[in-house]
Amino acid sequence: MYINTTTMKKSFIAIVLLLWVLANVYLVLHSSDNRSESKVKNVALLKESSPNDNEKDLPKHSLKKSEEKAQEIHNQIHNQRHYRMSLRQDLEQCSVGMGLDDADLQEENFEKAVQFALHFIDFYQSVIPKSFLASYKNPCWYSNLSQDAISVLSQLDSSAVLTPNYLKELTHLVFKKTHSKIQLICLPYFFVAGFPKSATTTLDEGLRKHPQIIGPTRKEPHWWTRGAHSRESSKDRGALSVTQYSLFFQPVADALTSTSVSNLITYDASQSTLWHSPLTGGLDYCILPALMSRLLPDTKFVVMMRNPVDRLISHCIWSCKYHNGDDIRQWPPEVLENGPKLLHDQVVELTKSFEKCTETASTYKCASTRFEYVSVRPGAIINHSLGFSRTLKSIPVANECGKIGHRLDIGLYHVHIRKWLKFFPMKQFLFLRMEDLISDPFETMQKLTVFLDIDPISRDDTKQWFSEKINKRTKEQDSIFRIKPSTIQLLNSFYSPHNEQLSELLGDDSFLWNH
Repeated sequence: MYINTTTMKKSFIAIVLLLWVLANVYLVLHSSDNRSESKVKNVALLKESSPNDNEKDLPKHSLKKSEEKAQEIHNQIHNQRHYRMSLRQDLEQCSVGMGLDDADLQEENFEKAVQFALHFIDFYQSVIPKSFLASYKNPCWYSNLSQDAISVLSQLDSSAVLTPNYLKELTHLVFKKTHSKIQLICLPYFFVAGFPKSATTTLDEGLRKHPQIIGPTRKEPHWWTRGAHSRESSKDRGALSVTQYSLFFQPVADALTSTSVSNLITYDASQSTLWHSPLTGGLDYCILPALMSRLLPDTKFVVMMRNPVDRLISHCIWSCKYHNGDDIRQWPPEVLENGPKLLHDQVVELTKSFEKCTETASTYKCASTRFEYVSVRPGAIINHSLGFSRTLKSIPVANECGKIGHRLDIGLYHVHIRKWLKFFPMKQFLFLRMEDLISDPFETMQKLTVFLDIDPISRDDTKQWFSEKINKRTKEQDSIFRIKPSTIQLLNSFYSPHNEQLSELLGDDSFLWNH
């Protein structure tokens, strides 16, 4: 019998294809049933139903792990939303408490301020841990940081503008895992937070001589109030900025690493911390204290103050020295003649404009929005974090002497302090007067050592530490650069009610400066 092999081959292929199709159909149907059954079981588990015989074969440990992961993600999202809402509420309450109204809070700038604060908290929290090493008194943590990175960053200004390519290379250098070792990173235990021309430099020199205090490489990094913040910053730039800032406190990290002493501390003595907050180019909406309260909630503040009248005059003379040299006898005649007159004219103008402002707005708003920064370097660029910038016109040197601009507002101590007290408790502040440091440095240092919880110092040590004259302005200088009595009288009248508010806030009549 003849058999057609071609026909048989075709039939065989057809049968194989049919079996393959049937097999796939079966698998699909079976898989679908399994998925449906799995969904039913998952729903039953989520409803906490009693397991039946069919559910006993489920990999319960895998399911439980997945549920725990899902719950973790849910909690993170919930906490993040709560955190953001909490920050916004704190900024609103602080701003309202400082005298801003609904119209201020509805402005576009307030929304920018909220986003700005969240923006940088995200930056900093990617580097700064929520808790620090319990074995040290000073806030420190361990990080992978190469020695090459330390060398490069220590030479780079924290406010430098980084090109994208250089930023990429620098980021890789800092955070690379190869050829790096564990480094101890530290931030300040406390801040000498103000105010300028109030003997903060003298206090800094004394603090460095205490055996438990390791001074920073620079007295005033001004990191929190100046170069650290930029609207265009990337996350890497923010992380680099924190790392750069920590290098100012490398001495305490090195000391803690090389010794068995664990109670060493360091500090940041930037006198701009409490009062200089140009983060939004005007009203700051309490951003800086909100940032710091979330990143360094346990930090302490030493606040040096001085009779605001004397402080302003000292600041004015300092400005004159900057341009004309320390020897006042060598100053040009037009400076000696025009300086006091310019100071008086500005005091008249600024006190009147401030008082007019307070007729319709709060003291805080008038102080915050009066951002009249006069550069000591003509032509300098003043950059504001939310994109505002302006170039200051060149001012003749003779006229620069006596310019005070926004310096009048620095002496409104209660305005600046009140804002910070909305985020930090009073117990984390020590308020000191320059006049007391001059008359009795031992008593002042006793208060300081108790506040910082460090070893006390003897009277003899204190006398040696503060042997130099604190107020270096001489009577000869005052007799040559003659401040008009009417200027002093006008300033006394302006600051007096603000001193009363400061005294009431701190519960201390010595801040009235009546004597």
